[in-house]
Amino acid sequence: MRRSAGGWWAGLLALLVLTSAGRAAAPPASAGWLAGELLRVQQIDARAFQAALRGDFTRALRLAREGLKARRTLRGARHWQTLDAALLVERLERLARLSPEEQGRVGAALRRLAEGEGHLSKGRYRQAEEAYRASAHRWEGYGGWRERGRLDTPRR
Repeated sequence: MRRSAGGWWAGLLALLVLTSAGRAAAPPASAGWLAGELLRVQQIDARAFQAALRGDFTRALRLAREGLKARRTLRGARHWQTLDAALLVERLERLARLSPEEQGRVGAALRRLAEGEGHLSKGRYRQAEEAYRASAHRWEGYGGWRERGRLDTPRR
């Protein structure tokens, strides 16, 4: 008794369909759920920024790591926001190793920088420039900062 090749393939296909029915992929996340999770990540980032402004880089680092973990889950490891969050964690790791006095100075410089951003967004260019210069002076007073023109990595 000879079986046809088509019958054999049909039987194999039916077996695969029946055994894989319980292992179907999870349905895609709803847009509302994803938006809520991304809002939660933004709130974590805002709390990390506030901690950095206070000079509490240990807390900022903990919060930034939490945000990075959530971004990896929500967006994937190669998404640009995930990569930016990973760079922020690296910077905060370096800043968290500073002495408490140095962390306070860096926090003060960040506060002046944020003040400058606020003035700039309102069109107050003279006040923005003053705040930027004061911020740069505090960074420079720390001992010099560089990273391709950015003021966020200590020169060691």
